[in-house]
Amino acid sequence: MPELFTVRTPPDAWETLRQHLTPRYQTESIAVVDALDRVLATELSATHDLPSFARSTVDGFAVMAHDTYGASASLPALLTVVGEVPMGQAAPLTVQPGECTVVHTGGMLPPGADAVVMLEQTEVVRG
Repeated sequence: MPELFTVRTPPDAWETLRQHLTPRYQTESIAVVDALDRVLATELSATHDLPSFARSTVDGFAVMAHDTYGASASLPALLTVVGEVPMGQAAPLTVQPGECTVVHTGGMLPPGADAVVMLEQTEVVRG
């Protein structure tokens, strides 16, 4: 006697349905403000980076990454703070090995720095 109740897995059911579908693509040009819930018909890429400079995504210290390799809470990397990068301005100094600068979220990384250590991961040592 034939089986009355045949169950398919969702991927099998989708494949059966997909074989009977023929996609219809229509393209149109619309204003950007009307593009919500729409799909791009072609690839879109920016003509230039925005912002055009390396910037910090957190408050912290701009460092040379190799100066912090292997650092931990029990074996910290000791670096000399040599300045601060003012918000909205180019960095007035260059980070050298063993040095760091204070940077704020969105601020420009100074030349020589290739990483930022979050403020919460640091401790200032005086004397």
